[in-house]
Amino acid sequence: MIDELPPLLIQKYVAVIKLAKDQAEWYERSKKGKKNGSKAIRLVAIVLIGAGGLFPIINQIGKTSVSNWGYVTIGIAGTLLFIDRFFGLSSGWIRYTLTEMEIYRQIRDFEQRWVIAALKISIPPPPPPAGLPLPPDPGPVPPPAGPTVPPRTVDPVTISPDKVIEMITLIKDFSNQIDEIVKQETSSWATEFQTNLADLQKIADKSLEELRPVCLQLTLKNTEKYTRLTVLVDGISRKELTHGETLIENLSKGPHMITVTGEKAGVSLSTAKVVNLEAGKLGSLEITMP
Repeated sequence: MIDELPPLLIQKYVAVIKLAKDQAEWYERSKKGKKNGSKAIRLVAIVLIGAGGLFPIINQIGKTSVSNWGYVTIGIAGTLLFIDRFFGLSSGWIRYTLTEMEIYRQIRDFEQRWVIAALKISIPPPPPPAGLPLPPDPGPVPPPAGPTVPPRTVDPVTISPDKVIEMITLIKDFSNQIDEIVKQETSSWATEFQTNLADLQKIADKSLEELRPVCLQLTLKNTEKYTRLTVLVDGISRKELTHGETLIENLSKGPHMITVTGEKAGVSLSTAKVVNLEAGKLGSLEITMP
């Protein structure tokens, strides 16, 4: 049966099966790291998100203000989930598992088709059609006289070239199927990686735009009788003025409290306004002194 096949066919069969199993074992080994990383990240993210929801409650029943910590923990959880997505831990774990299962399925299917093809080769020819005389039965053969002669080795079954081509085609088709499975998995990884890289670039560009310093054009009115004017941004002194207009640089986007203090007739007076600055735009604010 299979042992009667030419040695070259058997070598090709063993080699292609070994290569396919090596591919499956590589995916089996590689998915363990992604599986462990995905589970760890998602477990920590779940704990952080749960803790973020508890901080407002702790803030209400406790004496220490910890409500802002909820934003911190939820932000860290979001960062961890983004890391999982960018490095493809969860998606890679699933993709590697499916690829490994498909390779093993193809191996089982190929082994079954190979055995069927080998059995077809070894099946004896059908009996002659009815009506044709059968060869005479030679009867029992008497044992040879003299010393016992060891039995002669049976010659292997002669296989037609068509059958050999059929077996080689099985090997080629199976090898191509394994290559196509690996190719599809690699293409999926490449597409996912490029998409995640583009998303990361968008986030980086947006963050860079939001972190870019903003300028504020401040105009003061009714400042003629003031001897000293000081501008404070969020309670921090930024500059002293000698006239009623100035440009405040290196501000971040978002709301800011602008306070202007000055002396008028020996009396210190101040006024304040809140301005909301937008990223990439020059802000403007007008304040009338009392």
